[in-house]
Amino acid sequence: MKTKNSISNASKKSRSKNYVLTSLLLSLFVLFFLGAYSYVFEHSSFLQAHFKQINILPIVKDSLKRFSQDYYYLKLKNTKNTLADLRRERLVLDSINRVVNYDGGQKGLINFMSALYDVEKHDKGTCRIAYFGDSMIEGDLMSMTLRNSYQEKYGGRGVGFVPIVSTTNKFRISVIHDYSKVWKTESLINMSNLDFPLGISGEYFLAETNGDNNTVNYRVPNRKYINTFPSTKLFYGKPNVKGSLNALEFNETMFSLDGALEVNAMTLSDTPLKKANLNFKITNSLPIYGISFESNSGVIVDNFALRGNAGITMTSIQQNILNAFNDELDYDLIILQYGLNVANENTKFNWYRARMRKVVEHFKQVFPKASVLLVSVPDMSKKNKQGEMQTLESIPYIVEAQRKAAIKSGVSFFNLYNAMGGENSMVKWVEDLNFANKDYTHFNYKGARNASNFIFSFLEKEYLKFKENNE
Repeated sequence: MKTKNSISNASKKSRSKNYVLTSLLLSLFVLFFLGAYSYVFEHSSFLQAHFKQINILPIVKDSLKRFSQDYYYLKLKNTKNTLADLRRERLVLDSINRVVNYDGGQKGLINFMSALYDVEKHDKGTCRIAYFGDSMIEGDLMSMTLRNSYQEKYGGRGVGFVPIVSTTNKFRISVIHDYSKVWKTESLINMSNLDFPLGISGEYFLAETNGDNNTVNYRVPNRKYINTFPSTKLFYGKPNVKGSLNALEFNETMFSLDGALEVNAMTLSDTPLKKANLNFKITNSLPIYGISFESNSGVIVDNFALRGNAGITMTSIQQNILNAFNDELDYDLIILQYGLNVANENTKFNWYRARMRKVVEHFKQVFPKASVLLVSVPDMSKKNKQGEMQTLESIPYIVEAQRKAAIKSGVSFFNLYNAMGGENSMVKWVEDLNFANKDYTHFNYKGARNASNFIFSFLEKEYLKFKENNE
């Protein structure tokens, strides 16, 4: 017979067991919830934008890495040039996270980062970037912001390489540029009956023979880092007649243009200037390639924009010409941004992938010491059958073709289409953010600045990792 005491003890033991079981179940539930939350968090941009990460295991998750990186990028000095509100900031951070470097992490950019490291840590010369593209970057759009960002942080002065003639000279604000009407332009866009090799920009310019008004004038803008011409260098080719008496009047000083090389580089001034006035005295046709305004240290960014260029004809620039330019300019990073001029209603772009791979390989061979970054086509919209603007059908297929070209060539790839927000993002950039023109194709100044910040932030993220491994 059980006593009251034994019954009471049994009851206590039962309650104790129930308490332990309940606690165990509750703990398991909490662990399950936290685990599920952590997993869902990794795949939910909404949670990442509005809630904090919870990490219950000693594992450094991708999202935790992103948050530490996000904090840095939200603290960038140029806050007035970043996006205005949290939603726009999220676009920047998302774009960074969507970038893929296909050649072993930093390996695809190692030459560029090594050169930048020498500039920053060892004060060794320049780190030079060539930014090639179509109408999306003409007028120095995108490259202007990239130049300013790098020169602000790592030093360097000057606007870099500028053409003799430009259809966007009144639009470009990084240099004040005008020229006489007698100049003739030949370029990649129309390569029939070329008399001379094309220059690094895919162009050359011909002055009027025996003319007195072959003038080109440059002035500096009132903008930091480019408000002087640190040094001035002319690039020109070989005349079609030996012994030609060609000359140049530069700021009232005469120079003989008697170079016999395919590409001749002549320093016109090695002291800072505010203006550069040129008047060419040409007796026999002579290709003029352009002028470079550059410092002898820091970062230099050259804009090589050509409206209507699909990129696939860049292999038509002769290798020996590019080699000669590189001997003088010594590039560390080549950026290629094309795609708008092949956009249409098609979805088959294997041919374009193959052609762009040849372009990338061409530049890798010509600039063996330089890294290459392939930037995808941005979003582009047109009206559908219902009269609504939507992403042109071919855009995602062009992006994929460019991505595969980068993979096959082993170079870095930046998905600008995804960075903008992907499908129908151009509609938002035009109608909500006022970042693009009403043609639903081209960025305006604000949009180009923010798109350029995407690229700079990506490159900076890779460079920070490079420094961590080398310090």
